[in-house]
Amino acid sequence: PACRVSFFCLRGRVLRFRSPSSSPFVFCSSPATNLGRFAAGTSDRSSGPSAAMGDHEARGDDTERKADKKLSGWGLFGSKYEDAADLYDKAANFFKLSKNWNRAASVYIKIANCHLKGDSKHEAASAYVEAANCYKKFSPQEAAQALDQAVNLFLEIGRLSMAARYCKDIGEIYQQEQDLEKASDYLERAADLFDSEGQTSQSNTIKQKVAEIAAQLEQYPKATEIFEEIARQSINNNLLKYSVRGILLNAGICQLCRADAVAIQNSLERYQVYIALLKSQPVIFCHCFISKVVLPFAGNRSDFLRNS
Repeated sequence: PACRVSFFCLRGRVLRFRSPSSSPFVFCSSPATNLGRFAAGTSDRSSGPSAAMGDHEARGDDTERKADKKLSGWGLFGSKYEDAADLYDKAANFFKLSKNWNRAASVYIKIANCHLKGDSKHEAASAYVEAANCYKKFSPQEAAQALDQAVNLFLEIGRLSMAARYCKDIGEIYQQEQDLEKASDYLERAADLFDSEGQTSQSNTIKQKVAEIAAQLEQYPKATEIFEEIARQSINNNLLKYSVRGILLNAGICQLCRADAVAIQNSLERYQVYIALLKSQPVIFCHCFISKVVLPFAGNRSDFLRNS
């Protein structure tokens, strides 16, 4: 194919060869030299990515050793912890480039310890978050533990929004791992923290997840209570009131699963206010269905389940 040749060095008779589909290649006057360079170039291209990853890991090892040495040496006014943390950060980046997530996570834990020695709790919490991001690649449980450390530090320094955000992340990790009890605990904690920061919308979104988990665990009274609480908080908010109909429908379904006539009747009385305000067809249907179909059987759970 056609290619472009440009002179790199006239005196030494060295030519630079460039084609549209290959990288620049330098030709010398010696055929043996050209053949050797061509073979080496071909070999490098075939093993380039893996060789580069190996190089990153080697550089990470070397930088981590320097950080360990810095940490074991003598420093003035705690500066050795800052210097070591900087070196560990470089090492962690090299390990991430080589996709060695386990080594990267362990180095971020070392960074967190360095910052704690220097009483820099915000930086330590951020390092735990970075460690968790690496742990997520291969160990969700360790990721949750690292985030829990970050949450505790953010709470100590009064960063409640950050603590809430990572509590939510922990809850979602446990939810994916089907540990619903722990997921519910952390999500409830996140909702309370968002609520204390005045972030009502975020709080309600997470509370709905908590209610759904409670329903999965057949904790229907808890699920109903949470759904109704969200409805009460949202009904007078112009932005949130349109979500109330779906929330009440979920609460009504949870009441159906309880098959408790007294609880269902009490709920119907409470929902009258929402029906008048919303005129929502799903809520009206749920109200009629409960009063006309469910209540006659709700006194006997077995009859209810057989006829519903």
